[in-house]
Amino acid sequence: MVTEKRELLVNRKPMLMTGVSLKPMDGTPDVLLASIFGQEVSLDVTGEEPSGLHLLPDLPGGHFEQEVVSGHTFISTVRGKAPWIHVDVPDGFLFFNVKRIPLEVTIDVMGVAQAEKTGVNLYYDAQGNMQHSKWQWIDVGPEKVFSYTFRLNDALFANRAGYDFRINMGGSKEDVRVVGIRVRKVKET
Repeated sequence: MVTEKRELLVNRKPMLMTGVSLKPMDGTPDVLLASIFGQEVSLDVTGEEPSGLHLLPDLPGGHFEQEVVSGHTFISTVRGKAPWIHVDVPDGFLFFNVKRIPLEVTIDVMGVAQAEKTGVNLYYDAQGNMQHSKWQWIDVGPEKVFSYTFRLNDALFANRAGYDFRINMGGSKEDVRVVGIRVRKVKET
């Protein structure tokens, strides 16, 4: 039996999974064709940096507000409106992760007022289906920043809805105030 290795070519339109074939959809935005070098990309709050993570506020179930406090920009969920913040990873950094490069997603959030009442987890595009990480309670300390890292060994990042992962805060008693998000490729040792 002969096995043939094929490299996927990036089209000017996002490639979306349809069974086993890749087919661009009409009306979708152009993909950043240039490769993004380095092992990490981080949140671009302004949405102007093409090599940064971008938030997608208009997807169903997703809603957030921007706040500026003491010169720092926060992204806040809005309890009662929507439980998710949708995040798109630039295709030039990672798209259709067929090599199964392990990833770490780190979320920096402001602490909360009450213990074990507010938390987050990730829903992400993975091989065969949407997966989710375990739940992480946010530590107490409304003036402190806490970092939580989620390791994703099976992330595919080729979701047809346009986002690669979403931060879920469903059922939390307080809004989640996100200070930063980073996605890092993990080097296997």
